[in-house]
Amino acid sequence: MIHTRSPLPRNLDPPTPGVEEEFLIVDAATGFPLPVASEVIDVANGFGTGLQQEITRAQVESATPRSRAVGRGTPICCPIDESPR
Repeated sequence: MIHTRSPLPRNLDPPTPGVEEEFLIVDAATGFPLPVASEVIDVANGFGTGLQQEITRAQVESATPRSRAVGRGTPICCPIDESPR
């Protein structure tokens, strides 16, 4: 007897990627992580940054909204100006 599986349904929607960047907060003199993420987030969010807590108390994350522009010829972000100055 031959067993076959049904093919998985194909998602016809284009992908919606976003960009995340994580920052480790360290002591400038020692380089050791500092568990002050909550305080950094409170101050930074006062400037409208939208930082988020990460897994450790010495780490914060910044993220862009997801984009639906992929595959439509529209860049996710602004192109880098590489013209000579």
